[in-house]
Amino acid sequence: MLAAYTHTVGQKTAKMSLTETVSTNAGAAASGSATPTASGAGNLSTTITAAGTVDFTGKAADLTMQVEGQSLEMREIGTTIYMHLTGSLGQGLPDGKTWVSLDLDKLSEAKLGTSLSSLTQTSRENPAQMLGYLQAVSQSGLHKAGTATIRGESTTEYDATVDLKKLAALQTTPAAQQAITKLAAQMGTSGYPMKVWIGTDGLVHQMQFSISEDAAALASAPAGASPAAAEPTSIAVAATIQLYDYGTAVTVTAPPAAQTADLTSQVASGAPAPASSPAA
Repeated sequence: MLAAYTHTVGQKTAKMSLTETVSTNAGAAASGSATPTASGAGNLSTTITAAGTVDFTGKAADLTMQVEGQSLEMREIGTTIYMHLTGSLGQGLPDGKTWVSLDLDKLSEAKLGTSLSSLTQTSRENPAQMLGYLQAVSQSGLHKAGTATIRGESTTEYDATVDLKKLAALQTTPAAQQAITKLAAQMGTSGYPMKVWIGTDGLVHQMQFSISEDAAALASAPAGASPAAAEPTSIAVAATIQLYDYGTAVTVTAPPAAQTADLTSQVASGAPAPASSPAA
């Protein structure tokens, strides 16, 4: 698995597609609390699709996302995410602003007690990070599961288990290490399953994962954790990522500063974001 990761990253760039479903179950929140995405509803399921390009070595991506019937562009450069919010999505933004930005490093530092939904948002918007999780696959949790043809490529499917302790040790900053450790606590397990399809070319062509948040672990969150982390609403995330057309040209630039509203401090403090913003 490590060889496939190294070979894939060595291609430097690729096109990618993503399908993700985020489901919430507020059954454990009988007191009436709700997650930011649930807006008071008991159960909620949202499907997000995206397609675009990713630069593994430059840590950049440019994706067009479809969320609840609306389209938005998301760019990632380093640890900063930019989202282009037009039409109704941009309601509530200052005049002249059509983009919002979020500094993931600062959010991680401010909200280490964040819920799984926030952590997985970071993951899905960072294809290179998800690919990097393959480095933390435990050898005992790796099993050949069959074969499949994906976008015309012959692949072998492997069932794998990502070791969260190993994943935390691979992180380069204390904040990232703590975030992964808290993810393990919220999940109530030391690892989570992932399926990986590797082609005869030695490249990763598809990844699939499913993560469920332990509502009981959230309900017993330690003092000082963020309100989102303390809510006992269960969250499940399932995602499929395909990588193809390796070596494709990728150019990602930041939007004009004059058109961009930085919501990092606002989101970190828990203040309401624009009503239609995905960050809300």
